[in-house]
Amino acid sequence: MHYVLYAMDHHLEAFQFRGKHIVAHHYLDWPQVTDFVTSIPLSAEVSVVLDVIDEDLQVEFMPKLLPWEKWALETRLVSKMRQKGAAAQRFIWTGHTRTSDDNRKEEMLLTVALYPSNAVSKLMDQLRESHFIWTGLHSSAFLLKRLLRSYMKDQLKLTTKQTKAPILLVVRMSDRHYRQCFFLKGHLRLTRVVELKKDQDTDSDKINFLAQESKLATRFIYSQKILPQGTAFNYIIVDHVDETLSDQYWSIFERAGVVSPSWDKERQFFDVVNLVNRVSMPSDDLCYGNAVLAQSLQIGWVTSFFSNPAIEKVNQFRYAGLALKVLTSLIVIAMGFVIIKSSLENHFLDHQQDLFHQVAQSLQIQKNHLIKELDGQVISQDMQAVVQFADQLKHISTTRPYGLDLDSLAELFSRHTKIKVEQLRWQPLNQFDDSQQKVTIRGQVYPFDGQYKPITQALNAFADDLTQHPGIDKVEFLQKPFSEDQSQGQRVQAGRDIRALPFSLEWVMNSNSFQKGKP
Repeated sequence: MHYVLYAMDHHLEAFQFRGKHIVAHHYLDWPQVTDFVTSIPLSAEVSVVLDVIDEDLQVEFMPKLLPWEKWALETRLVSKMRQKGAAAQRFIWTGHTRTSDDNRKEEMLLTVALYPSNAVSKLMDQLRESHFIWTGLHSSAFLLKRLLRSYMKDQLKLTTKQTKAPILLVVRMSDRHYRQCFFLKGHLRLTRVVELKKDQDTDSDKINFLAQESKLATRFIYSQKILPQGTAFNYIIVDHVDETLSDQYWSIFERAGVVSPSWDKERQFFDVVNLVNRVSMPSDDLCYGNAVLAQSLQIGWVTSFFSNPAIEKVNQFRYAGLALKVLTSLIVIAMGFVIIKSSLENHFLDHQQDLFHQVAQSLQIQKNHLIKELDGQVISQDMQAVVQFADQLKHISTTRPYGLDLDSLAELFSRHTKIKVEQLRWQPLNQFDDSQQKVTIRGQVYPFDGQYKPITQALNAFADDLTQHPGIDKVEFLQKPFSEDQSQGQRVQAGRDIRALPFSLEWVMNSNSFQKGKP
């Protein structure tokens, strides 16, 4: 159960909520308040909304300060206000800056102080002594600012730029009074209570009264130089009137001179919001702005505007409960994540296990098939191929080691009688494949009688014979007795008796090429 005590200068209205719905509405004169508060259960939550003239709003431009300097200034201001009788105060650094005449950077500070009447002071003392769950002490003007930024902005389809324009908001708070709030650049600059006179009972009288009070407010704003003279205003009227009278506001405000004939409807707005049935009230009670503000406290978590030890203690428990809920939510989310992750991993492992079983079964079938073939399921053609392969292997091992026909190579060497081979070197081109061998030979060519032509012809004939031999490619001389290339030529020292000259050459021998010859 939540009780919202809406305190006004002449009376107090109590709204009893269950969830977001008003289940009871009490209209109380101040002498009746003490007994009503005593009847509230100690387990109920209580919030207080102040809509009184005892609330003082001041706007000052202070030198731009650092955070710890702001705290020191606020401490001094609190001390001065307490000496003047302030029961609560609130400082709002708006962040709006200006440069003064002496080129000093200043920031706008809103100071809200509560100098309560005897009735309000007595109510606060009773709440503090009764140990209720006192959740908040709110200002009606700043609740209206919150309502303008959220509900009214959406309903009237205002842009962010329009909400920062000069706006005069007039709200019917009860059956006997209105509250005017002036907003500039999104900040509350002025607020005051406007009480209806007893003889103003008709809707027409009330609208004319609002027009005159709005005119006084605009003149005061111009006189205080908050806005330059002639700056256009925007108006939002929130009242409890019949819908058929909504159109009369414009004509009456225009006739009173509040709205100028040069009104720019494209850039300015004049909106009337009807409070009829805006909040579901019990029995036949009428809905005013106080009921709307009371219900707004049930939507979300609205922090207390003013603070005192009793409210701070309750808020500490609320913050602890919120932290516990957040921690519990994080634990639940983490556990859910772990469970989901484990489920996915188990599903993946089960899927992999099924695949492994299928592969194992397939391999087992192939194994059994191969075993059956090796157990006597071999045809005669396979046997013939095996015999032929064995004969070829035997022939290769006896006459052609490593697949090379050395007999034909030896016959080639024997045909060239002027060539004497001193060294023959074999080297596989690839260590994993001996099908190609690099062959290097060193030897002597003779007889040398001082003439290079005969020995050159003998070497060229030997090289040509190698080139034409099956399986031999890339025949190249590494050293010649005589060559135009000085790096390959043989130097012969004069006076020495030389009968033979050295040479060297290399070629590539392919063992596969010999497989085409005779076995």
